[in-house]
Amino acid sequence: MHNLTLLLRTIILPDDREACIRSSVAMLVTIAGFYCTAFVVDEMDMTSLMSVGAVSIVCGTLLYQSVMDSTWATYRKAVKAAKRKLEADLGDSDDHITTTSDSEVTEDKETTISRFCPPLIGAMVVLVLGLTWNGFATTGARSIGPLPSTCDAFVNNGSWIPFDGCNEASRGMAYRENQVSSYGMCLPHGNSHIWAWEKQASHTHCRFGHRDETQVKKVLNKRRVIFIGDSMTRNLYSASLRIMGVAGSGAYDATLPKHQGITSILWGTTPVVFKWAPLAVDQLAVLKEANDNSVDGNTAHDLIVLGGGAWDRLHVYATDEDRQSHAATLKELSAEMLRSQQQNAAVVWLIPTTINSQALNTEEKRDHMREEDMEAMRS
Repeated sequence: MHNLTLLLRTIILPDDREACIRSSVAMLVTIAGFYCTAFVVDEMDMTSLMSVGAVSIVCGTLLYQSVMDSTWATYRKAVKAAKRKLEADLGDSDDHITTTSDSEVTEDKETTISRFCPPLIGAMVVLVLGLTWNGFATTGARSIGPLPSTCDAFVNNGSWIPFDGCNEASRGMAYRENQVSSYGMCLPHGNSHIWAWEKQASHTHCRFGHRDETQVKKVLNKRRVIFIGDSMTRNLYSASLRIMGVAGSGAYDATLPKHQGITSILWGTTPVVFKWAPLAVDQLAVLKEANDNSVDGNTAHDLIVLGGGAWDRLHVYATDEDRQSHAATLKELSAEMLRSQQQNAAVVWLIPTTINSQALNTEEKRDHMREEDMEAMRS
């Protein structure tokens, strides 16, 4: 290693002052050129495996050819001088002259090969390394970070299981018996039913997990959050506030109106609002108003969570005309959700959760809002 280091130093920074300066300037220009190329590729949003591989091969070939053109003549002169000195030391015999001539011819023939083989070999190495690297990146795990959009397909793959989320033994048993690896919350009193996600393949990069107040604050600080929907959405609103540190959110209070909006200001910087909108037409009206109040093309909210369906199934789904009107409203609501996304808001639609049909407390609900009825709404 020491000898190799000395050899590289001699090649890159020779003892000749002029050659050393020329070599240093060439290296700086080369590095700056590669940085500029990378900047241009990134600005053009072309940072893919194919583009990086193509740029590496083209720039590498140009760099190699530039080095060869600038050093090949000097190298040939040095080789010939060394040979002449060697011939002078050994004597000029006829046999030796013949051998040297044959060697020079062979070297001349090898020049073309020596110029074209290294770029081809280098291109093959870059190709193999690129494909290997891409394989590791697409099929392997990575550090925990923001989930890619493809995780939408797995976010509902899980179940409510009874266990103590703060106990390692219970967590291990849940993993072995239920194939779950991450949990929606960790309740200190234990013995609760909590949401658990099924384990996903590492290449999906979908590593779900519960977020504590510190993590949530880091993400939502100075953001504007709104929940729009029915009682299911309100329950999600209350659960979200509890994760954000509001321990009593959602607690039963008979003195408060049942169907009303709620506003909470968290950490003094983050408004989290719930708008009571049980029907699809109500959700459409609230969302349309929010979009109409956008400023400079940005919606008034950074995160919008909508949910509904139960009240629609109960009150406006009895006739064909009701169902057609509901379908038309959902199309308009979908358009408004897309409009919110175009105004830089994150939009989440809450699918109606499972209905406990036996717990429905009125005849009307048991006739129109059973789990099998809601299953048709979800589809």
